[in-house]
Amino acid sequence: MESPAGLKHAPWAARLPRTAASWLVGLRDHPDVEVLVLTDAIWLRAQRRDDDLDRAVAAIPDAERFGVDEDGDCRLPQRHIPVAHVPGGSWTNLRELCVPEAPRAALPAEAPAAAALRLERGGDASGANVLIVRFAALARWVSTAAAVRCRPLRFAADAHGNALVHGAPVAPLPGAAAFEQHGVAVPLGWRLQPQLPPQLVATRLRLRAGDLALFDDRGRCTLVRDEQFAAVTRGAIQATAARCHDG
Repeated sequence: MESPAGLKHAPWAARLPRTAASWLVGLRDHPDVEVLVLTDAIWLRAQRRDDDLDRAVAAIPDAERFGVDEDGDCRLPQRHIPVAHVPGGSWTNLRELCVPEAPRAALPAEAPAAAALRLERGGDASGANVLIVRFAALARWVSTAAAVRCRPLRFAADAHGNALVHGAPVAPLPGAAAFEQHGVAVPLGWRLQPQLPPQLVATRLRLRAGDLALFDDRGRCTLVRDEQFAAVTRGAIQATAARCHDG
């Protein structure tokens, strides 16, 4: 990305698509970078620029880099007409944006690891695709449910008689419901603060494909690895029930 003439040490900003959220992790070594997450874009800004930072931002797909004047007007390299304006809002230092400790592997309802994220009320109260239920209730439902109804679902169980069911549509059972995106699940009616793209949270938690990080209403996080899940089938439910009984 070409540096605008005369702006080597002037303020700068960059506008990224939300799909580029996972690239932010690679910029955390630059201490002065701030970030603002909006509905349709992610903005970065800093008071100084250097070659390493230029290269890191240039590597982000579809990133737009601007020189910024005292009024917050943004100009493209070698252009004099402003094409955007730095938005106002709650800018956060990138190093402080998302710093949860990677939680240890745990089955649902075990003591979860702490995270630096917090929850607040106000998230979507619909669209559940995660459900924490009693394992016995899940077993009773599976014993009579059609195989096609169970096929989209997988489950993990703990030693205390609880089960976490993941998939949609969720089983019609009473329990604690949550909504998962990119492996990050938040209780219905709650949202994470700061409001980060779920891809970025998943990256910071080092989630692998199939893993699920479940936040509770106190902001604690339980990590369930992909290998701890099993398909919701009568055979898997019976085998799990037998193992729990033996244990």
